[in-house]
Amino acid sequence: EGITIKLESFSAEYVHMLFSEQFGKSPVKLSRPVGGRGISLSARSASAEKYIGTLTDSITFSAKCAMCQGAFLRGVFLASGSVSDPKDSYCLSFSLKNRTNSFAEFFSSLGLTLHLTGDGDAMRLYTRSSSQIEDFFALAAMNQTTFYFMNVKIENEFRNHANRLYNCEMNNIAKAVMATSKQLRAIQRLADAELLSSLPEELEDTARLRLEHPDLSIAQLAAISVPAISKPGLSHRLKRICKISEDLLGTPPDGDSDTQTKG
Repeated sequence: EGITIKLESFSAEYVHMLFSEQFGKSPVKLSRPVGGRGISLSARSASAEKYIGTLTDSITFSAKCAMCQGAFLRGVFLASGSVSDPKDSYCLSFSLKNRTNSFAEFFSSLGLTLHLTGDGDAMRLYTRSSSQIEDFFALAAMNQTTFYFMNVKIENEFRNHANRLYNCEMNNIAKAVMATSKQLRAIQRLADAELLSSLPEELEDTARLRLEHPDLSIAQLAAISVPAISKPGLSHRLKRICKISEDLLGTPPDGDSDTQTKG
């Protein structure tokens, strides 16, 4: 007989104080029998039993002051909610048992769309949307938590953006290295076959310039070319040289290693 409230240990002291203030009774604290971290608060209170008896499965909430809604939502979170660390993942969930559907409607009325999973006592409402989680804590007036989520989200987005830029840059570098390697192989094969001098003058000059500066990018190579040439123009010349090398000497076998060029 009586009332038993089961909750996580971190909120036990707060709920114990609220119960004592509201109903004039101090609940007895009992540790959960199966080695859990939770606490059970047990008390006999006619006024509390009468109040609980008036509750229905429907969630009707009427704000009496500007702080009422926030206080109610904080209570819901303390009693049944959990949230993951945003540094690892985004997930806010509530275990509300037979009141799950009613709370789903209540949250929806606040502009929060939570998904349903599980059944029976394992039924939960949850969201993995970072913006929905921020909105909940803002509505609950948990400002420090709200700002923490916002800051971590900004850091995550900045880190992801930096990683994308880095991966893109590394991909571009890899493509440039492969292109340069192909150019050097083609030019070196022409040189070994003593065919460089048979190229048109502008192609021969470009081929020898590439052999002299194997580490320069296309843009850098174009900048030191005499006469001056644009980056697309120089790139076009190198493609022509590679094509001529293949036409005259055939495609190099797979695994053909880069030939050491003359300085």
